[in-house]
Amino acid sequence: MVDTRKPAAAGRFYPGKGTRLRKKVEECFKSELGPGKIPEKGEIGDIRAGIVPHAGYDYSGPAASYFYSELVESGIPDTVVVMGTMHTPVREKKPGITTKQDFKTPLGELEVDKEVVEELVAEKAVLNDPKPHRREHSIEVQLPFLQYFSSEFKLVPIGVPTKELEEAKRLGRALKNILGDKNAVYIASTDFSHCGMSYGQLPPGEKSAGEYAEEKDRKAIDRIENMKLQELFETIREEEISICGPGAIYALMSVLENGSNAELLKYYTSQELGSGSNAVGYASISFR
Repeated sequence: MVDTRKPAAAGRFYPGKGTRLRKKVEECFKSELGPGKIPEKGEIGDIRAGIVPHAGYDYSGPAASYFYSELVESGIPDTVVVMGTMHTPVREKKPGITTKQDFKTPLGELEVDKEVVEELVAEKAVLNDPKPHRREHSIEVQLPFLQYFSSEFKLVPIGVPTKELEEAKRLGRALKNILGDKNAVYIASTDFSHCGMSYGQLPPGEKSAGEYAEEKDRKAIDRIENMKLQELFETIREEEISICGPGAIYALMSVLENGSNAELLKYYTSQELGSGSNAVGYASISFR
């Protein structure tokens, strides 16, 4: 029997009670910074992947809701792969860290696809270790956006600690080999630039932290929209863009290669919400 991973972000990043959480998800969709309405379920089936932020819902929820609006209207597939940032160091040198534990949120439990997890472990692309997932929020905060509409899919949770391109590509190749013929969507959970005194990256001259964050992020987003993976890797390094989960983006783009069209759906920084002198960039990007 596999025990369940209990929610670690409930009551902090999002409401801890089911009724309040459903209301908060609705507020994200209806927000002035969001798409403006709750999407209706569809069956278009053309959304292959997305990049979404993972801060508290009051901050990045409206941005994330743009991607989830498109995904719901396209139809949530049988398998949802969520690749999240690992905010705490991990010792094992693997591209990904997964777990067989089912995930629980205030909206219920989601079954992890144990078969896919076992195949990924066999490919030596990921390590099966539930411990790093216990306090990590980057995967968990995505789940209520999906559960609001459905819990019929199976989840493949992967924390991606690596920031190295070749390591992330190894994870992407494994995912493509295992899930290539399945009805699946890939989600990279990451915030973009972190600027300001709190993050040790001060904006130059008269620029605000928000302006500086957006200036840097637009360079990375341009490479993503043009599916230039190598250039994205080089730009993030050369420009010192403080994206917290670049490895998840690299792995996602490695799965898709050149067969998808990427589109920026929404971008803003936390400074636009009046959060002081620091800024974090939030981007919602879809791949069709």
